[in-house]
Amino acid sequence: NGPVEGFVSNYKAAGYHTVAYHPYHKAFYSRDKAYGNIGFDEFLGAEDVADEVYLKYRRGLVTDESSLRVMEHILDASSDPTFLLTITMECHQPYTPMEGDVTSITVQNPNMSDDVLGLVTVFTNGLHDADAMLGDLVDYIDGRESISHPSARTGRPTSSPERPSRATPPPITSFTIPAPSSSIQTRARRAIC
Repeated sequence: NGPVEGFVSNYKAAGYHTVAYHPYHKAFYSRDKAYGNIGFDEFLGAEDVADEVYLKYRRGLVTDESSLRVMEHILDASSDPTFLLTITMECHQPYTPMEGDVTSITVQNPNMSDDVLGLVTVFTNGLHDADAMLGDLVDYIDGRESISHPSARTGRPTSSPERPSRATPPPITSFTIPAPSSSIQTRARRAIC
């Protein structure tokens, strides 16, 4: 209905340029009005960045990897301190497998139907992609702070020796969901009844 004070206005008061990015239609749920009312200087949707950043889609939604490229583009283009809120969509429902889906991880459970396994597999792969994007985002931010944005600007040291390095774990290509134990099944039946 109107402007609302909150954490975004705190960043604005501290001198930050505030930007929100949502990779779906801006007008959906009146986001184009709501984000301004909660204090964002700019609200960008996929249609605003499609000419500047190549957007890949999976299941009709912008991938998390593409959202990362948008975040990098927004931050690289800003000369001011920037608070950026990004909503990602790749791991959004529906989780129905689609023809041509490429999956990195296969999920197995003899107690689940193929339909349920398909849903769990889509969701699991979405989480995998979100995790990879967040790791790349951390690397990008660390690189900005140590190279292009010296500690004098961020007020923090340019390196963090106390933080362990992010070693890349071996890729997970398959996992099996164990069948629930009989005690879990009994407790679940009691909770439902």
